[in-house]
Amino acid sequence: MSVSSTPKRNSTSVHSGEHGSPPVSQQDLKVIMRPELNGQTWELDYKRLAQALSAKTRKRSALPSEPEQVDILENYDLAIDKLQSQIDKAYTSFAREQPEKLLVKKELPERMHYRGFIKFLNKGIGSSLAQLPKDHKALYRDLKFYVWDKPTKDGIEGAQPLKPDGAGVLGFEAEELVNLFWSPPAEGGERIAIPVEVKNNWSELVLQAATYARCMFSASPLRQFVLVIGYKHNEHSLRFLVFHRGGCTGSKPLDLDRPDGQKGFIHLLVSILTWRTRADAGFPAWCNDAQVCLPGRKAGDSSPLTVDIERILHYSVCVRGRAPRVFRIKVPAALPGEETLAGKLVPATQTGLRRSARIQASKEKKMSQTSGTGSGLNPTRIVSGNAQKKASGNDDEAG
Repeated sequence: MSVSSTPKRNSTSVHSGEHGSPPVSQQDLKVIMRPELNGQTWELDYKRLAQALSAKTRKRSALPSEPEQVDILENYDLAIDKLQSQIDKAYTSFAREQPEKLLVKKELPERMHYRGFIKFLNKGIGSSLAQLPKDHKALYRDLKFYVWDKPTKDGIEGAQPLKPDGAGVLGFEAEELVNLFWSPPAEGGERIAIPVEVKNNWSELVLQAATYARCMFSASPLRQFVLVIGYKHNEHSLRFLVFHRGGCTGSKPLDLDRPDGQKGFIHLLVSILTWRTRADAGFPAWCNDAQVCLPGRKAGDSSPLTVDIERILHYSVCVRGRAPRVFRIKVPAALPGEETLAGKLVPATQTGLRRSARIQASKEKKMSQTSGTGSGLNPTRIVSGNAQKKASGNDDEAG
């Protein structure tokens, strides 16, 4: 898998649409993403990528990794490795229904492929879930894919809203999506869990998928990775594209007309169905972008301290790179009978904090005038209602 072109920009952190400048177009975003990914893309066999995505627990026998060492999968017990019989049964059930017939002819225009491919994805999810144990608590158990192909209801950093061809969302059962957000506002809306992109060229597809990953990272800046599903319609081939701070790692193309390609597709689907907690899916258990859970303040103190994020002092919007994020935190006043639990922070959205700097400055000025202070944004005031609760959620909730 390659993304080849001469880099046009050097910065991996771009703050666009500021100071009255026009919104950044979708094509401009792809120009931004090209130097980020150039030379930083890898391919893995679907079994190896499924292991990397799988929920995992570090082996007791594994030695601690040295700072200069790269941790390896062999140091972990992988949930996917224990589900081979379920994967085989799911594939048999899936193949029996001849799902390749859902895919339209390769030579047809791109948009004519959307509906059939989305049905293909949902049939794979159904076949995989049917073979998992009844008590298996999959974080993405209620994942369902929909055709979208229109601008999302929000954008990031002053850029124009993007148009993913499809989207996987959680906990929504209607026939069609009406509202779709990267980060829903407090009043509600469906949030993208897995973007879907369809194109006839892998290089262009990967760059477009990277713009979606950028939005996903902006919605949850501390997450470790973002999954995008790509479909090359003129070959009926699929890739799982995993964007992370080192670049992009994708599966080798899977031919969905062939048994081995369909088997790989089911194997990868089962890997994400092993996720039981938000940590499995790459989200930090210690921060929800409105609060941070810190270690005890005294030596030997195992009681964690939950603090509020009062203001974001610095952040970088990018896919590849360190993406530093600097908070100013505030220790909340103790409330009678209040308890804080480590790893139980409620997932938060921060739509207001990811608007352009011009809009953010306007919000800060308005809030300052209202409160009579010069304090900055308080995430707990402008994010979803969930974020206003203090450490009372469930770590298994999807983000």
